[in-house]
Amino acid sequence: MLDYFRTQSGRRKRRVVRVVTSLALVGSLTLAACGDDSSSSGSDDTTDRSVAPVAGEALNVWVVTTVDSSLLSYPNIQVAAEIYEKYINDKGGIGGRPLDVTFCDGKTDPNEDAACARKAVNSGAIALVGGFDLDVSLMIEVLESENVAWFGACCPVVAKEFSSSIAFNMGSTFSFNAGAAYKMTQDGCKNIAYIYLENGAQDISISQSRYAFDALEYDGKLNFITVPVTTSDFSAVAAKATAGTDCIYGGLGDIQWLGFVPAYKSVGGNQRLY
Repeated sequence: MLDYFRTQSGRRKRRVVRVVTSLALVGSLTLAACGDDSSSSGSDDTTDRSVAPVAGEALNVWVVTTVDSSLLSYPNIQVAAEIYEKYINDKGGIGGRPLDVTFCDGKTDPNEDAACARKAVNSGAIALVGGFDLDVSLMIEVLESENVAWFGACCPVVAKEFSSSIAFNMGSTFSFNAGAAYKMTQDGCKNIAYIYLENGAQDISISQSRYAFDALEYDGKLNFITVPVTTSDFSAVAAKATAGTDCIYGGLGDIQWLGFVPAYKSVGGNQRLY
């Protein structure tokens, strides 16, 4: 991360400030959340605590995720951002400055994500924080051109999220593969069906899962099933996944699970679901 800042110079220094500020912002968010335990201060809870009103230039951050989509929908991310903006500002902001959060819907469309990034950059955003979409490659290209950070993504999927100098991830969907393999092995699963969305990362996910099972010396059966992201009828998928299996792992989005579970029940599925 330090190398990222050291390589910037000249006309790009202003843009670096945006990224530095965004990192400080997220650190402040964490401290604000962790430091709100009044019982740890040792003070009398009945003491009147006044909160100074927020003032000064707002800290402009954007949240981009997918809500209005038939493929994936995470309104919880949007609502969490709105609640946290109010929470922080009710607590006096960050360093006395108000937090200004703008939401933009990527609609599971790379072009929409990129359009959100352009709007954010044009508004002077210091970072895009805590968002998610399946393919943010085009969005990251926009952010790279202005050195605006893509910070705190829970579940990076595409290569750009792992390789870009402006991407700072908090988690990884790839950790799910090894974690699921470990859990299912511990639970005694012997014939496992893995279901993955065909989102561009399925081949990597499958290879990681195979490697994890090899490392765990798993000697049972594995059946990998890939599903187009546009699938709405999961009858055939459920039939294949339940054929002779005792455990099923679904690398699916929430909307796909809503389609898969009824199909799973309709074929008499009684496997353990992960």
